[in-house]
Amino acid sequence: MQAGFEVGNYPYYDAPGRGIDFAAMCAALEGAAPGTVVVLHACCHNPTGYDLTPAQWAETVGIVKARGLVPFLDMAYQGFGQGIAEDGAVIGQFVASGLDFFVSTSFSKSFSLYGERVGALSVVCATAEEAARVLSQLKIVIRTNYSNPPIHGAQIVATVLSTPALRAQWEHELAAMRARIRRCAAHWSGHWRPPASRKI
Repeated sequence: MQAGFEVGNYPYYDAPGRGIDFAAMCAALEGAAPGTVVVLHACCHNPTGYDLTPAQWAETVGIVKARGLVPFLDMAYQGFGQGIAEDGAVIGQFVASGLDFFVSTSFSKSFSLYGERVGALSVVCATAEEAARVLSQLKIVIRTNYSNPPIHGAQIVATVLSTPALRAQWEHELAAMRARIRRCAAHWSGHWRPPASRKI
């Protein structure tokens, strides 16, 4: 809201059915004005824990494209759902659609670097010229917001991802955490009710 956007919500969680109210979600997206920025969780939907199926994602991508909406994919938990590649698969659907879109990726959880706020903002553009213009605007925003962030957190992530042995160890540990989360979720199912809407 401080950036000047009018913030709304769209239906997502079906509390009685313990799932996604996909029909209501689609109806809300179809009713959104062209140019509306729609925040979508690429995986491990927070706070509900319910993710769209590949078929539902395909339908969502189609609606977003047909309505001229601007998708902003939030991917804070990649690797904690089904796996690193599986959790990122929806990005491929958006790329294949030819849409321009945003992806925010966080490594705070998957690398246990909470205090470092390590992540990335990726912007998929139609042309190299458009990408250059977007990068110019992003640099202005970065300069006015934080200018020079600490680099050691980012260096940790870069080192792990670019070193085969370290990456294999990280993926093994991430898989162990994914299994632990599933065990905890199975134990606590039925004790928690998430809110019923998501920002649009």
